[in-house]
Amino acid sequence: MKIIKTIILDFDGVIVESDNIKHRAFSEIFSEYPDFYNEIMDYHYSHNAVDRYDKFRHIMTGIMKTGYDETLFKEWSERFRNLTTDAIIKCPFVPGALDFLEYFSGITPLHLASATPGGDLMTILEKKGLSRYFSSANGSDRPKTEILQSVADSEHTLPEEMLYIGDSPEDLKTAENYGCRFIGRQRQYDFKKAGIVSFPDLYGIKGYILENYIFEKV
Repeated sequence: MKIIKTIILDFDGVIVESDNIKHRAFSEIFSEYPDFYNEIMDYHYSHNAVDRYDKFRHIMTGIMKTGYDETLFKEWSERFRNLTTDAIIKCPFVPGALDFLEYFSGITPLHLASATPGGDLMTILEKKGLSRYFSSANGSDRPKTEILQSVADSEHTLPEEMLYIGDSPEDLKTAENYGCRFIGRQRQYDFKKAGIVSFPDLYGIKGYILENYIFEKV
């Protein structure tokens, strides 16, 4: 049995079923640019864990090649926020998510690492009644590897004593680069084909954790 001192979770696609909301928002905004639409959407889908603001900058400078436009950047940002925030607040949880949070928040510190900007993330957590489960909730203001390091520092733990739960190859790469343990929430990316333990919901992940890990008491 392996010792775990803290669990870090991604948000979209791990706790809430919100990825399609963000995909639709990107599609609606950039359908107005038909000459670049396919390339923009391909970039969006292949960079699931990248902050929306970084995506917007790349779309301007790397795809559309118009140079950075502050007015347009603010317009896209506001439209994206309006299209997604309320919808995510209302969207369903991943099956087993609330049970998972209720159970594990009572035995070990939980931390959130999301690609959603910090301010929007905190609004969503408050509205969905999730803030009380997390020792820290970290948005896209910092890279996820930096978030993992801050969690390790605050919990006085080693990377191998941390468990990261994500749903994308970027999440897996972050965990591997940092050296912490990882379990995948199985969705589009085939973690099992890559030899990574994964489950379609949080019920399966909870069961696996309880069978394979022990926790230091909080």
